[in-house]
Amino acid sequence: MEQELQQAQEIYNLMVEFMVNYSFQIVGAIIIVLLGMFVGKKVSGLIENLMVRKNRDVTLSHFAAGFVKILIVAMTAIIALGKIGISVTPFVAAIGAVSLGAGLALQGLLSNYGDSSIDIGMRYWVPTASLFDTNYRANLAVFKALAENNIEIPFPQRHVHLINQGE
Repeated sequence: MEQELQQAQEIYNLMVEFMVNYSFQIVGAIIIVLLGMFVGKKVSGLIENLMVRKNRDVTLSHFAAGFVKILIVAMTAIIALGKIGISVTPFVAAIGAVSLGAGLALQGLLSNYGDSSIDIGMRYWVPTASLFDTNYRANLAVFKALAENNIEIPFPQRHVHLINQGE
């Protein structure tokens, strides 16, 4: 019984020492995260309201606002981890790698603008042998769904008038 009391006393002393040494860092990190959540919520609300006032698509506005909020909260969480004493260098490197990958992945989808449309591409993760069949079936399914709902997508037409100047 004496040995168990001594072990309990050692655990208690260790916890008190830990709290004395790290309590301000932990409280500071919690404050940083809460502040980041507050700022993220306010900034995302401002962005969403601004985009809606400028007649941007509601879905795009909501997406952009949510993305900014997540970005701000993630940045403050990384700052809070550094405050506690956790090395943040691997997190920053991982964020850079993910950003590069996302930028390269979206490059082809967002760069194909037509005269009066945005072309939307579909990508499939299927075995190479079934890629063309999958592409055909997906396009056919989209075409049938549009036709069943009486949705027509007009093809932009351009009229060119030639003026005979030499005769």
